[in-house]
Amino acid sequence: MKIVVAVPFLSNGGGERALFNLAVYFNSIGHSVTIIASCSIMYNNMQVPPGIKLFTLGNNEPLTNTAFIYTAKKISPILKEIEPDIVLSTSDYLNIGLLIVKKIINGKFKIIVSHQYHTSSLLKELPFKNKLFIQLLQKIIAKQSNAVVCCSQGVADDYLTRYNILRKKNKLHVIYNPIYEEQIIIKAQENVSGNYFKNDTYNIITVARFVPQKNLETLIRAFGIFIKKNHLSKLFIVGKGPDEHKLKTLANSLDLTDSVVFLGYQENPYAFVAQSNLFVLSSIYEGFGNVLVEAMAVGTNVVATNCPSGPSEIIENGKYGYLSQVGNATMLAQKIEQALANPLPKEVLINRAKEFSIQKSGDQYLCLMQSLLKRN
Repeated sequence: MKIVVAVPFLSNGGGERALFNLAVYFNSIGHSVTIIASCSIMYNNMQVPPGIKLFTLGNNEPLTNTAFIYTAKKISPILKEIEPDIVLSTSDYLNIGLLIVKKIINGKFKIIVSHQYHTSSLLKELPFKNKLFIQLLQKIIAKQSNAVVCCSQGVADDYLTRYNILRKKNKLHVIYNPIYEEQIIIKAQENVSGNYFKNDTYNIITVARFVPQKNLETLIRAFGIFIKKNHLSKLFIVGKGPDEHKLKTLANSLDLTDSVVFLGYQENPYAFVAQSNLFVLSSIYEGFGNVLVEAMAVGTNVVATNCPSGPSEIIENGKYGYLSQVGNATMLAQKIEQALANPLPKEVLINRAKEFSIQKSGDQYLCLMQSLLKRN
């Protein structure tokens, strides 16, 4: 098949990373693959392997309300030239742009939309006009796309409550994100620069963007409660974002300056996670929660908020880690303590992570693609 994978960013972000992994897998088993990215961002260590064509559209703001117009103009000649069988894309604005192009050029390709976030949770954060606009776009996408793939059952259930046409047309599918790969294990074995981790210390870590959705404020408060009973403890925070100053100010106000370590962006976070005793995800909402699978892949125990949606499915409601109430710092501190006192064996965590392998998800996508092409 000739497959185009379209993403708003060529970056290490959750949805973009998932689709990039799929593109690499499709290419590795002999399909013709092209990646189209609206833009490539800083701190990007994604290496496009030989055999995959890459087009960057040069739009540094692909998530604005007019981005789909720019996308349609730029992407139209590319798709005309390639004449793909399948286009797999994520991001509402990109999806709409592709639907417009398909109409304009009378394209025969099928469009599969990868839906990577919990719609109801995101809409709560948006201004009223933006909320209405996004819902309008999604209704069009639900009606005009050939299939919608949600990255978790929770995301799918939420999406169906809004756009029941997907149920009627049997167009909604759930395929977990393709995360586990051997490269994670290899990177996890690399040395960490700096004398951060000590054997007589509880080393707790998270990897996240510094934005309200990730709710790192609750994690810092929970760590402040936890450290009162467990003095030899460190919290490592990997990432960057607009809330950095706010989070550092909070840590300082709680007298945690020496105990909360902001590591900034790390090209290889796996090496840091592998040396930690516990990984914590404190989000208000997720689509899937790729970082949980990555932590389990290197054998690190996990605690996560029971947020919509993804973490409870990855952890299987507490079988492979601990779940805490969203925004409850006291409960999160308790779960952190329980997880450290009763760690699961590395082998159990690694085997669970393998359930979210690139090959498994990739084969499910290919099966869906082939079924769509047979309907011609």
